[in-house]
Amino acid sequence: MGRINLYIADTLEERMAGFKDRLNWSRIAQVAFEQAIKLEELKGTNMEAGKLERLRQSKMTSEERHEASGFAIGKTWALDSAEYDELERVASIDTDWGSDDPRASAQYELAKAILDDDRPSPRDCAECLESIFNTENPSIAQIEGFIGGATEVYAEV
Repeated sequence: MGRINLYIADTLEERMAGFKDRLNWSRIAQVAFEQAIKLEELKGTNMEAGKLERLRQSKMTSEERHEASGFAIGKTWALDSAEYDELERVASIDTDWGSDDPRASAQYELAKAILDDDRPSPRDCAECLESIFNTENPSIAQIEGFIGGATEVYAEV
């Protein structure tokens, strides 16, 4: 068992001496040390949890912004540019991407539906997405928002 030296005020030492026969000061100190350690560990855990929650909220906010942006782009595309058959294909996209790279799957499926091509080339996909989103690499949230916006228009047709 380890040993440590502990310095305490003389007045405390005098008071402790009066309970020397009834109290195990070593055990009391061990319990106090354990409690202090647990408290500090909890603070660290809570701090980490708080920071993780902040990041989760930031992620959620970012995804919500991307989805809202995609929704607006999809609705505008549907109203201003889409033909009925394109709109129908986009509205029927299954958004369960289920692959090792869901972002690439989402991008590919959207380009495939818009281009009406079962096997569009990577270049064709990139050009299609660039023309719609002003980027070749939109997020999943943007694509899902786009599909939602286009589907809303499709449901009204």
